[in-house]
Amino acid sequence: MFHALIFIFLILPFASNGASVEVLFEPKDLPPFRSDTLTVIAVSLRSNESWTGSLNAWCLDDDICTVDDGAYDLDLNAQNGYTSAFNLSIYGKFLGHTTLHLQIDNDSKELHLTKEEYKLTILRSLQGEMLDRIFTVVVTIVVIFNTFLMGTQLDLNTIIKVLKRPIGPVIAFFCQYVLMPTLGFILSWFLLPEKDYAMRLALFVVSCSPGGGKSNFWTILFDGNIDLCITMTFLSTVSALGMMPLWLSTLGTVFSPNRIPIPFFEIVRGLIALLIPSVAGMLFIRFRPGWEKKIHKIIKVTSFVFLVVFSVFGLFANFFIFQLITWRTVLASATLPWFGYILAFSVAYLLRQGWKDSITIAIETGIHNIGIAIIILRFSLPEPDRDLAMVMPISVVFLTGKPLLVTWIVRSIYHKYFKTKDGEETMIEPGKEVQISDRKTVYATTDLSTNVTM
Repeated sequence: MFHALIFIFLILPFASNGASVEVLFEPKDLPPFRSDTLTVIAVSLRSNESWTGSLNAWCLDDDICTVDDGAYDLDLNAQNGYTSAFNLSIYGKFLGHTTLHLQIDNDSKELHLTKEEYKLTILRSLQGEMLDRIFTVVVTIVVIFNTFLMGTQLDLNTIIKVLKRPIGPVIAFFCQYVLMPTLGFILSWFLLPEKDYAMRLALFVVSCSPGGGKSNFWTILFDGNIDLCITMTFLSTVSALGMMPLWLSTLGTVFSPNRIPIPFFEIVRGLIALLIPSVAGMLFIRFRPGWEKKIHKIIKVTSFVFLVVFSVFGLFANFFIFQLITWRTVLASATLPWFGYILAFSVAYLLRQGWKDSITIAIETGIHNIGIAIIILRFSLPEPDRDLAMVMPISVVFLTGKPLLVTWIVRSIYHKYFKTKDGEETMIEPGKEVQISDRKTVYATTDLSTNVTM
């Protein structure tokens, strides 16, 4: 089970009736092991004279692991060379990081021995790891395919038209890549515990992610500027190539000093890989305009399929996250998108963008492309940090659209029962085709989180 025997001398001397005792462990660094398994650590004690007492061993976080029969009687004397050796059996209960603690008692006083650098890392069970791999592959395929579909909804002429008056996109860029990362950093720093560094980093990654998600859907329902929305989705995705690595290499390092290495080149490469399907979708529909109606039907079907795959299978594969959700994670996950709506709308409205553009910028800013954040986290972080990090993006996914849904219901009731005069605006229902330009009619759906934020 072990490599070549390696003893580490812990500088943990203590005085008890003049005795000096050292504790030794093997192996020096315990490799990570999976939950629902048992691992053994060899412990040796050395003294310079006779010493008697007892030793107790336990995991600092007993929700992560336990020490089976961690109590031992000690009798170090001349006959045994003032040494004692025994094995500690540690059972992994749940994924995470913790520390092995020792406590030695004798007749005169109680002494605590703590080797904080002797860390214990427990990974997901073999079954959970298999589900995780399947989920990662499925999510990657879904995001790539959905990004391609998003590309078919992008009209280059519409984008150029919007960019001729770039005030809206500039404000959206400021909200998306200045306000949101700043808000994400503040929430991660003040709301999430320091020990949960993987979750802190994950929330910050979500806040730095490009817009998209179900933004087209909600923009149409709230009578926003759909041309501006589509343009902002495309520009924020392209801008992510520079802005995400920039934020993660600056403020992101605060949450991962010497703990989680942030592979910036892999992140850029991943973003480029996700941008390619979007461009491919644009080129495909440009040279095959007759496929528009077929793609619209495909989007309607895939919207439901993606919802089932991500919501049901995603929760099944990551069911452990419910054990990690606290009021802090819920508050942080809700505050990020909800305050994003408020801040972005306020900035846009104060800059005289009008209702349509202001609500569009607010929706685009508050709804992130969670699929990109998940892929980056899953392919960038080691176990078990990548699993622990999933708590934040999945929580954000299920909380992002709630205020929009409530607002839309209230607004629909108001328009139905209190605004019945001729000439009033007509409410647009989910799934309805909407003409957004001379070239195309779209359904309100784009990428992965399109299907899960409601």
